[in-house]
Amino acid sequence: MVYEYFDVAPWERILIEDTLEVLAPSCMPTRSSRIKTIQLPRPKHRKEYAHLLMNTLEDWGKRSGVHLSSQCVVSSAAGVGILTLKKNYHSTERYSEKNSSEEFDRVLKRIDELAPEYRGSMVFQRHLKIFDGDSIHMVKPLMRRLWVRTAALNDADEIAGEILFSAGRAVV
Repeated sequence: MVYEYFDVAPWERILIEDTLEVLAPSCMPTRSSRIKTIQLPRPKHRKEYAHLLMNTLEDWGKRSGVHLSSQCVVSSAAGVGILTLKKNYHSTERYSEKNSSEEFDRVLKRIDELAPEYRGSMVFQRHLKIFDGDSIHMVKPLMRRLWVRTAALNDADEIAGEILFSAGRAVV
């Protein structure tokens, strides 16, 4: 009723709910509580993230008629999930998830060793997005804060911006 009274938009509800459920409790944890933002995201969280990301991109690109599907490869050993978005031509499955192989885990660990930038005791790891034809591969650490619905909206904005920027460079 509060959402209706204040005419809160659906995307604003997502921000409010993520803040109340995950982000705010992590800002002031108690001794007995676990910090939600750094917990491992469950399959449900990754699926919600992927669906909102795809739905947002599809909504923004309505005129193109593009539909997306996604697959997440989860590497617990490397501590990352690799989400691949693809233009959906035939598949009726919107989201699937599988665990990585041992060989894939070794490759990811090696990449992780080479990728971070160390500054004193701080480690800076950037999110990696690779645009590959009709696919986008996103390497995301397995931390709950990066798989909340708010992150999906932010990532959709970043992806759309990069697509528009790339299209603008191609025209010039």
